Amino acid sequence: MSVGIQYRNPGAVRSAMCRICGREMNVTRNVFGPTSFAEAMARRGHKHDSFHCPALDKPWHQQAEILEEETRNTSSALIACILRFERFQSRRGVSCGAFRGET
Repeated sequence: MSVGIQYRNPGAVRSAMCRICGREMNVTRNVFGPTSFAEAMARRGHKHDSFHCPALDKPWHQQAEILEEETRNTSSALIACILRFERFQSRRGVSCGAFRGET
């Protein structure tokens, strides 16, 4: 599941911030449906508030999500630091492709 999507109990929070880019998320209140794969497979659902980042479909946001996952999965503190820097740059719309010879 995307980090730019969050589900909460109805009315539990007024707003939510995206954990990737820090923007305030759009909300749809009192939605009925599944919030997990297991719940969907069981054809179950419940009422919840659905939060979606407005930048979720932007390429830089998708890249930042990938970098966040890689940061969590690395065992190297140095690599994690480099990944956090690149994620920060992608949030600002700065491509780090120049370091790889891309233009």
